[in-house]
Amino acid sequence: MAGSTKEKVIHLAQSDPFLTVEQLAQQCHTTPRYVRTILSEARISLSQLRKEYARSMERRLAEQDRVYFDLHLPITKELYVTEIQNAQFCTMLHLPQNSVLCQVSHLTYIDEIPAFTQLVTGEAVTVMPNCSFLRELIRGHKDLHIGEQWVEVLDAPERLQKALGSGYNKQVFRLCAILYNDEHPSALEFQWIPVDGVALHWSGQATKVKISAVG
Repeated sequence: MAGSTKEKVIHLAQSDPFLTVEQLAQQCHTTPRYVRTILSEARISLSQLRKEYARSMERRLAEQDRVYFDLHLPITKELYVTEIQNAQFCTMLHLPQNSVLCQVSHLTYIDEIPAFTQLVTGEAVTVMPNCSFLRELIRGHKDLHIGEQWVEVLDAPERLQKALGSGYNKQVFRLCAILYNDEHPSALEFQWIPVDGVALHWSGQATKVKISAVG
């Protein structure tokens, strides 16, 4: 890539906001300290770029997921494990776009609320029947931490509506999170839950959204 080191750093940061400072420095053949100086002078925040990228992914994934649900994804209480290829997921996980990903899903309950949960990762997983969270299936899951989180309100695909039950309208929350190992994105976590009778709680002391029934 032609251009000065400064131009290279800015271009890479804006093209792939999930690169760390160290990775930017390595690819641009400079030091992490100089990368931080360049980003600061250009008023570029990697965390802000990641948030903006996540918001754009919300819009692009919504229609794709509706089609994917109705064509490919069984909704069962048992763990369902399959291999998928998804260029957008690979980008979010900082993997080559033709990578084969592992997807694990099942229908469960959170505070008596039906919830369909998905985990997508390029890491090896170990299937266990009684895990509390799907992320526990990833080897080294104790080193994972939650990074970007966002919530969407979507019209549920028809098969998902049926799985959640007739007592709810067709709109659902989709809670999305990127799980990191150190600074490297390791997995994507999705929870689909009904909008009706549900409250979402955020806290500065908690690392994830709390879900509870209301009414």
